[in-house]
Amino acid sequence: MHEKTILFPLLPLILSFVESPEVALFFEFVASFSMIPLYVKDANLLPAFAYTLAFYFCFHSAASVPFTRWDRLNRWIVRMLIVMMCLLSLYYTVPPPSRYPDLHSVLISAFSFSVFSLYYFLVLRLQYNELNLKRKEE
Repeated sequence: MHEKTILFPLLPLILSFVESPEVALFFEFVASFSMIPLYVKDANLLPAFAYTLAFYFCFHSAASVPFTRWDRLNRWIVRMLIVMMCLLSLYYTVPPPSRYPDLHSVLISAFSFSVFSLYYFLVLRLQYNELNLKRKEE
């Protein structure tokens, strides 16, 4: 499995979260963030950064509510963005210990996995709530 396949769930996620597009936007940020070690290894960090910015501005201009409004973002999304920035700063400023040369990559992967797991449970919860709503209407 190739690392870039994480981007395949992005389109259905964007189409699913029409009412709260910041959820899909944050998923894209985490998907791009999870591939930072690959981008660095392949010397593609600048194009990936440009892609992420273009993605943000395309959705920002298409949305009726801008994503930069703090009242629309959940507190946990803001905290995760802060953790992502800290991990990225750690990746570039602090060299990994010689005993664990891939420590930064593992930390980024573990964080991304935890966020993807939260998204999985969020989608399951939304599907369950929608199913219950349909049953009550019948």
